[in-house]
Amino acid sequence: MRAGGCWAFSAVAAMEGINKIVTGKLVELSEQELIDCDHKSHGCSGGRMDYAFQWVISNGGIDTEADYPFTGRDGTCDANKVGTVLSR
Repeated sequence: MRAGGCWAFSAVAAMEGINKIVTGKLVELSEQELIDCDHKSHGCSGGRMDYAFQWVISNGGIDTEADYPFTGRDGTCDANKVGTVLSR
């Protein structure tokens, strides 16, 4: 397995942390959705946290880990699951 998806894990951890501080609830968010859907980044080949944050904002949210689980490889963006958590 490649280690190039670390940018997605870092971005998700930051969002999970701030969400916990603001709401008091820890919600596990989907790294895989960022890997598959944030096309400014390059999936498992690397990416940037700031692009991930921008993608979540423009998408209107991000899914949970349970709804869009991690597969450990690049995939196709599943538009049926996009943006169900952390919406503005």
